[in-house]
Amino acid sequence: VHALTKASRRLCAESVVATALMASWIDGEERITLQVQGSSPKWSFIADLRADGGLRGRITPNHVPWSAELDAVMVAIKSNQERELYRGATEIRGEGIAAALRGHLASSEQVHVALQIDGVGAKGWLVERLPGDDGRPAMTAEAFDERFAEAKSPPEDVEILVERDLVWSCTCSSEKV
Repeated sequence: VHALTKASRRLCAESVVATALMASWIDGEERITLQVQGSSPKWSFIADLRADGGLRGRITPNHVPWSAELDAVMVAIKSNQERELYRGATEIRGEGIAAALRGHLASSEQVHVALQIDGVGAKGWLVERLPGDDGRPAMTAEAFDERFAEAKSPPEDVEILVERDLVWSCTCSSEKV
C-alpha cells in the first residue's frame, strides 16, 4: 500500500516487531506507541498497538536505505484511553532496533530480557528473567545471559505468558477526519 522499498520494508518490519514485543506488558484498554526518528538518513516510524491486537503503523519516507547501524531516537509511550502512563526515550547510536530495544528495556524499565528480531521474516521473541520469589526457580543474571543472549530461535522450555494475534486496525473515522 505504501510502496516501500525492500530496505524500508525490513526496517518497518523490525520496528513493528519491536512494538509487538513491548506490548507484552499491556492489557485492558492500554496501548503502546513506538516512535523512531532517524537522523542520518532522515526517516521516521510510528506504530500504535492496542492490547486487543489492533495495530497501525507507518514509516516515511518509503525509500529509507538499509543500515544495521542506526543513528536515531526511539520513544516508547504506554497509555490508556484517559492518559499517558509512561514515556521513555532511548538514543540509538550505531546499533539496530533489537539492540536499542534491549537497552531501552534494561535502562528505563529495569527488565532483564533476551530478544531477537528478524526484519526479513517480520518475527521476533522476547524472554524476560522474572524475579525468583513466590516459590519459582530462580536463574542468576549471568546464567540467563549465558543461556539466552545469543540464542537465534525462541527457547522451547519457557512458560509463555503472552501470545497475541495482531491485526491491522486504524482508529480513524470520517468524523475524526
